[in-house]
Amino acid sequence: MHSTTWVELDDGRILLWCAQAHCHSDDGGLTWSDTQLAKDVNGDPVGVGGDGGLVKLSGGGVGLVADRARGAKSQM
Repeated sequence: MHSTTWVELDDGRILLWCAQAHCHSDDGGLTWSDTQLAKDVNGDPVGVGGDGGLVKLSGGGVGLVADRARGAKSQM
């Protein structure tokens, strides 16, 4: 089962996370950017299990809680 989560960014865009991919909307959700697969700094896929969550951080950033791919050697 895949979960979907979203957060509104400081500039008003909406960031959407689903499975191991993300996209954004500049117009309140009427249209969406192309989907991008999420990878960590070493190029390993993130969120392979499908579950994850976005949280807006106090400094204005966005945090992602997600599974790491089985066999991935990098640290997140």
